[in-house]
Amino acid sequence: MDQYLAIIIQWAGNFAPTQFALCSGQILPISQNTALFSLLGTNYGGNGTSNFGLPDLRGRIPVGQGQGTGLSPYVVGEQTGSESVSLLSSNLPLHSHNVNVYAGVGNQSTPSNSYLAEGPKSGTGPSAKSPNIYYNGAAPNTTLNPLSISTNVGGGGLPMSILQPTITVSYIIALAGIFPPRN
Repeated sequence: MDQYLAIIIQWAGNFAPTQFALCSGQILPISQNTALFSLLGTNYGGNGTSNFGLPDLRGRIPVGQGQGTGLSPYVVGEQTGSESVSLLSSNLPLHSHNVNVYAGVGNQSTPSNSYLAEGPKSGTGPSAKSPNIYYNGAAPNTTLNPLSISTNVGGGGLPMSILQPTITVSYIIALAGIFPPRN
């Protein structure tokens, strides 16, 4: 096969064929791979004087270099991204909620399909069996002034996966081949 030197290929095998290496971040000596080093440099590691690194595509997906319209810029050799993320309240969009109430005495003790209303005028307190503080009838006729309330924090704070569906293959890089001409 006449392939270009440094070409990366997806490969269904779990080994690298002759003249290829798995893209596993190996460090190679420059003295034995001068042509390959001239193409890769130290973009993927190494000290640049006696050795250099191959790309490490284990658990990673390649992305094209440069910056597409409306996208972030990417530089050859850059590693970025994460398999999971923890959402914080600062990640959520700003939002508010109005509270609508019925400005009259409530007529039921359960909140199902009803609005907040005034409690009963008598029989309130700890001894009351089920005060009617909800109103099921006319639409709410009052909106409360903005106020600040707090709620218990929900969730467990554990990171969630953002990994796209995947199937694992090997990536291999040509260690030998035709030196690619420039346009």
